[in-house]
Amino acid sequence: MGYRLFLDRIGWTYISIFIIWNVLLVSGLTFLWLNREHPTLRMRRLPVLFTGIIALHIYGSICCLGTYHAILYDWPRC
Repeated sequence: MGYRLFLDRIGWTYISIFIIWNVLLVSGLTFLWLNREHPTLRMRRLPVLFTGIIALHIYGSICCLGTYHAILYDWPRC
């Protein structure tokens, strides 16, 4: 049994939100890393901060794509 991807309007909406969210996150983390020596952006333990942000981002990404999957297949059925 294989999965079939239905790309209706809400599917494209969730996928576009997912892509925009990824681009914004990567650009923000890159900006912080490149300017980490600037006095106003100077933070301690920046890799630990990035690890936490990436972990929350992965969780949010799974929820975003999983919500579309749950809406599509009306899961779980009670």
